Amino acid sequence: MDVQTPIEEKPDEYAHVEIFGHRSHTGRVLEADRFGAKMLRIDVPKDGDFAKGFVSHFYGGSSIFSVTPCDLAYVQRANKGREPAGMISYRSELGRENFQVADDEVDDTVFNEADDSDIPAAPEPPPGTPLCTFPLLSDIVPGDKLIADGAFTCLKEGEVCEVKHDDGGIYVECANGRHFLEGQRGHRDRCVGFDRYVEPPAPPSPAPQYADDEILF
Repeated sequence: MDVQTPIEEKPDEYAHVEIFGHRSHTGRVLEADRFGAKMLRIDVPKDGDFAKGFVSHFYGGSSIFSVTPCDLAYVQRANKGREPAGMISYRSELGRENFQVADDEVDDTVFNEADDSDIPAAPEPPPGTPLCTFPLLSDIVPGDKLIADGAFTCLKEGEVCEVKHDDGGIYVECANGRHFLEGQRGHRDRCVGFDRYVEPPAPPSPAPQYADDEILF
């Protein structure tokens, strides 16, 4: 009697894949036969969770710029959607009377002014620091300035880039010419890899200098 040897399943492999044309994905990688050729398949999980499903991308070998192996935890972090801001206390010159809220929707423990009067206001970010992480691509317009993170091969980490526009869309100049931001579109329309840049304030004007005989009392 023939004894069949059980087929040993290979463990899943994960990697950050960069594609020529300035596209990149982080997910589960495997080799697939498609269209009569061997291709790289990368499965990108929704919200960083494969249990919620995933989107598969296929690339030929000549399209691949680099493959950096990683673990599942890194894949989850790279693709996890950003949580909405929590409930905050907001004081406006308009006053609370301008906010129309049904009586049964008001939680007095939240809107009680006496409870949060000792909460300090959030500090302003230092000049030259990002306003947020991964701004919405639809909010970026020509003339905006962005800061590149360290994941690019054509841009230096921390490099400040001015957004420009041509017939192909919005882009920033890079070592390879033009880096189109459409290729950075990520989860929930985020422009992955860039932060907004805050212009530092202009230095104060020096105080005028007067000679002793010019000083009027």
